Amino acid sequence: MIKLTIILYFTLFSSFQTTVEIDSTAIPTDNPVKNYDIKWTEGFHWKNALSINEIEGSSMLERFNSAQNILSQKGGGVIYFPQGTYHFSEHILLKKGIVIRGMDPINSEKFNPIVKDEYPKAFIDAREPRYSLGTYFIFPKYQPTFENSGTDVKTSFKGIRLENPKDAAYCGVVNINIKNGHIAFGDKGSLQKNYKTGNMKGNMLVYGCILTNTAVPLSSVPSSSQNSWQRFTDVEYGAITVYACKNILIANNRIPEYDQDNFIMKDYKLYPNEKDWKEKKNLTSHDVLFDYQNRTGIRVNFMPVLHQLSIWKIHAALEKAVQDGTYEEYVTPGTLAKGITIRNNYVYTTGQGGIKTTGDGAYIAYNIVRCRPSVVLPTANGLYMDAHVNAVRGIEVRGWNWTIDSNDYDVHANYTPEGIKYNDGEGLMHESWENVGIRNSKIINNVGNRYICFWRVPVRGLEIRGNRTRIKPNWHSVFVNSQARFSPTNLVDLPCENVLIENNITEGGGIKVLGEKGNGNIIRNNIHTLLNEGIIEQTAGCKLEGNKNYTVVTNN
Repeated sequence: MIKLTIILYFTLFSSFQTTVEIDSTAIPTDNPVKNYDIKWTEGFHWKNALSINEIEGSSMLERFNSAQNILSQKGGGVIYFPQGTYHFSEHILLKKGIVIRGMDPINSEKFNPIVKDEYPKAFIDAREPRYSLGTYFIFPKYQPTFENSGTDVKTSFKGIRLENPKDAAYCGVVNINIKNGHIAFGDKGSLQKNYKTGNMKGNMLVYGCILTNTAVPLSSVPSSSQNSWQRFTDVEYGAITVYACKNILIANNRIPEYDQDNFIMKDYKLYPNEKDWKEKKNLTSHDVLFDYQNRTGIRVNFMPVLHQLSIWKIHAALEKAVQDGTYEEYVTPGTLAKGITIRNNYVYTTGQGGIKTTGDGAYIAYNIVRCRPSVVLPTANGLYMDAHVNAVRGIEVRGWNWTIDSNDYDVHANYTPEGIKYNDGEGLMHESWENVGIRNSKIINNVGNRYICFWRVPVRGLEIRGNRTRIKPNWHSVFVNSQARFSPTNLVDLPCENVLIENNITEGGGIKVLGEKGNGNIIRNNIHTLLNEGIIEQTAGCKLEGNKNYTVVTNN
């Protein structure tokens, strides 16, 4: 039971004090995401709920598993954790149909009500800095040692996972403040096997959670040439990672900045470059930070759709396969899963980007992505020094028919110790590597500090409308590049049609569209706002109308 003391002021010198009691142990049985109007979320057994306080056991994990067994016999349900702190020493493994649920958000500020018996209303939006939860899951904190083999990674880096990814469905986590832990539902292998066999398992939900210290260690570090105590983050894991054949909702979660538990590893062995690493020579020592935030915030079904670069060569065959309904033969099973929604989240990262997803019809909206500037990384992979890319992108998508709507992003490239900027730090991106062409997709009403980029892909339907980007001058705020470079001298135009770039505000950079001349390409009513004049450059037969403060460079 929560007691809130309320003081009502009637005059300057008199007051009345009363206490309002809120029962934090009452088990909620409503659908917490009902307002999102996503029909499949009604399939959870929200009303089939029990409190962890009803279950006995020698440890919290034992009590949790006993509760799971009870609910599993009833087809699934909700295990409710009232306000409090709960310690887990190992992974929590969810059975099919099980949802973990904590107390609804609580108010985190002093409150002086005006109306009698009114009590504080909580901040229920996770993008709000004052968002606060009363149910804590504490996993073991990693305690590094830098001698011999170091601290075993099995002592920590725990999280909430699935007991059987091949069979799991209707699993979720709601309103839990997770410390030293992550959420990882499923894996690529199980998703692909299920998709191939038509075992379309899915319906996964992560809602209203806060996650700090979320990294998972990379299994290839240490290598045989490195100190056995070295550790590095695994880029395949985000703070929240989900793989499912259909229907995924990641909403209203907060992944905040938190670096108190980062640690420096002195005398960390690295090769100077990839060539030396392959040849196992010239090993050097560096100070390397283990940064819990050097990971993607949210990763949903993020994996290769096609073999790298093959989209350039088979796009015509793929187009015919789409018309024939046989396109699944060309793509990795599960990469065009439907029903993905990622919205209203706050994501902080220092590397690997904010949100990454692959699917058909994904909806990524109203998220805030933040990235620390001037992060120095001697390595992006833990094995050798490389300034090429650490994949720092606000939002990266693969697949088609997606919508990126009303997101706010501020991202920055990493730097090497020598001050060389990594070849990334991009805003909203869909590129050819391990991807398919763009089809009937939208980027609308987003605000960010880096460009909107479609890199070397065929485009058949793309709307870029109402966005505001602010970048360095003489670059591109919006860049649609439908050209493939098979060799330094062999540049080939790919299809580029039905591209609408409208009502955007560009600051610093202009608009560039490259590719085969196509029908329905329009650039209109865009405004450039900084003192330098923007540039519209295009080779795709775009119709230009009503654009302000741009110089037009056309090669038609």
